[in-house]
Amino acid sequence: GTDAQGPAQKSIKDLLTSGQAQKCTYKDKMAEIDVEGTVYVSGGKMRSDYSTNAGGQTIMGHMVVSDNKSYIWMDGQSMGTMMTFDPNKATEAAPTGTQSVDVNKLLDYSCSGWSEDASVFTPPSNVKFNDAGSMMKPSGTQSGAGDVQNVCSACDSLPADEKAQCRTALKCN
Repeated sequence: GTDAQGPAQKSIKDLLTSGQAQKCTYKDKMAEIDVEGTVYVSGGKMRSDYSTNAGGQTIMGHMVVSDNKSYIWMDGQSMGTMMTFDPNKATEAAPTGTQSVDVNKLLDYSCSGWSEDASVFTPPSNVKFNDAGSMMKPSGTQSGAGDVQNVCSACDSLPADEKAQCRTALKCN
């Protein structure tokens, strides 16, 4: 049967490359931040819905990995970030505004079988995703420069130490 397994130390990369459709929950603590999330994986696609609680403020964040791209957005924000994502090469963390997703980090995932729902892996149509890859390239047009500003300004609402991390991850400095 598809009995729920007990928590097992796995990484996102393990989940993505396992080839099994599963739904996993996890808890994590980073510095002063409590993170709780659910990860859905199927056929090399992934979605993570997570809440980060820092200083009594809870933010819901989401990440979808599909077709070697990752899409990251937060509840209540109309802008998200898109970047190329190759789980086999992914050693770098993806900037998610409030936290990084380290695909190699081992966490206790409690997983159970899951029948795939393709809509889970579809990024929301009401969020505008800026391509982080193209933002890194110097752009001659004003609009390109403006996009970088928008993404960097998303870091500004974070506590100082996270703000620095966020700006570094997004190459804002």
